[in-house]
Amino acid sequence: CLLSTSSPCLSPMRGDYITVYRNHTNNNAPEKATMLSIWAKRDTRNHLIVYWVFSFVAIAIDEAFPLFCLSKEGGLGLTENEIGKLLSATGLIFALTQYHVYGWIVDKYGLSKSIHIGALLSTPLVLLIPFSLFFHIPQETDSTTDSNGTSNSSTLSWTAFLYLGILLSACRIFGLVFFSSITIATNRTVIPSHRGTMNGVSMLGGSCAKGLGPMFAGWLTASGISSGAFPPKIGSGVVFAVIGLCGSFTAAMTYTLLETNDDEELDSTINVENFHSLSTVDGTKNEASPSTVS
Repeated sequence: CLLSTSSPCLSPMRGDYITVYRNHTNNNAPEKATMLSIWAKRDTRNHLIVYWVFSFVAIAIDEAFPLFCLSKEGGLGLTENEIGKLLSATGLIFALTQYHVYGWIVDKYGLSKSIHIGALLSTPLVLLIPFSLFFHIPQETDSTTDSNGTSNSSTLSWTAFLYLGILLSACRIFGLVFFSSITIATNRTVIPSHRGTMNGVSMLGGSCAKGLGPMFAGWLTASGISSGAFPPKIGSGVVFAVIGLCGSFTAAMTYTLLETNDDEELDSTINVENFHSLSTVDGTKNEASPSTVS
């Protein structure tokens, strides 16, 4: 009786198990994902909203900063060559440090808290960009002059160069921490078969946000620096203050909309995967046979 799986004393038990398992899998098969079904999930929807808002703010920074650098009245008045050197230095620091910083933050604080840290230490830091004007001592160049022979551009002082290089690198590094962590967390809010549709919705909204970001940054820069509503340098502060406040608002959203559960490292599909693992017992599939269902 204990050695034969087809004996009468074990047949009812195995047959009942297989019947219950098959009924459960048939009745609980995941439905086909749609945009509406993805949006109906509160946790998924909240993650997507935070991702989209952050994308909007991040692209606005990328558009507003070069305009600030080029502005001769309210900004640094740099040439394209000087801006390229600054962005190259920023990219080098980012490339050398982003992997180690992200790995350390996630290992030490977990995925959920890394989203908060990334949001807090990236876009809100742009509030500090206008302070570079205090470190910048214009050094006239002979590259461009106006009709009166006066210089129209200047080189960036080393103090301002280091200040902006470190500041922009921090914004980009912690922005990467946010984007990487929010992507992983959002994928964990849906079952594997729905992740393709969910990522499609995510990219759709992200593309719209990144399309609106340059429009917002251009309008804000023109209104703050060139409209005459503010003195040019004060207008520069207003521009980055508005963008920084938008970044701070996004950071606050990560605390109010996203659930923090660092103890749950596995995604929401673990129960489904564990249930399907019941289909194997002792390394063999539990398939119904006439001797076990009778």
